[in-house]
Amino acid sequence: MLIPVEQFQALLLASTRPNFEEDKSLAAQIAKSGAFPFQGVVNLFFIRDVLNKIQTEVYRRK
Repeated sequence: MLIPVEQFQALLLASTRPNFEEDKSLAAQIAKSGAFPFQGVVNLFFIRDVLNKIQTEVYRRK
């Protein structure tokens, strides 16, 4: 069963609990600016998380 996008977005934010006040990353700055729609901001945080995991795995394998 698929859930509606709005419920997924709320669930994602509740589970990740991004702290925009302390986060100084570019993705957080974009989120705080309000220049992009919510879906774009979620994608930025997701991509950043995936890239961090890949980078960690690369360093671990060296």
